[in-house]
Amino acid sequence: MPNEGRDKEYSNLVKMYNIVTEQQKDLKEKSENIKEDIAKMMHEDSVNSVLSDVDGVIFKIAYQSRTTKKVDYNQLIEILGQNNYNEVVTQKESEFLSIRKAPKGEQTDILHKSPNGTKKTLEPPIGNLA
Repeated sequence: MPNEGRDKEYSNLVKMYNIVTEQQKDLKEKSENIKEDIAKMMHEDSVNSVLSDVDGVIFKIAYQSRTTKKVDYNQLIEILGQNNYNEVVTQKESEFLSIRKAPKGEQTDILHKSPNGTKKTLEPPIGNLA
């Protein structure tokens, strides 16, 4: 576990990450709204593509289509068998950094929980404060 100073660094970086992520969400929403305005204009003009000059750079705005496919890998292995399946299907694992809120059970703060969680009553300190 990191020391107190290092924990503060993590906390500051995660705070900055959260701020930037919120800004990204706002920008993504604005970008989608602009695309929707462009789509409305294209529908009004009854066109599927448009060339637009933006500061000397030509942009092509167009509708495009894509076909997606879905595979039931359990059924595929039954049809092909293990050996043929391994020839057809490859698997790759990768690692990535994930930043998200911890589950409720892990949201404890050391300042709000005694080290001995089963202790119901706190004992006053012994001695004089003078």
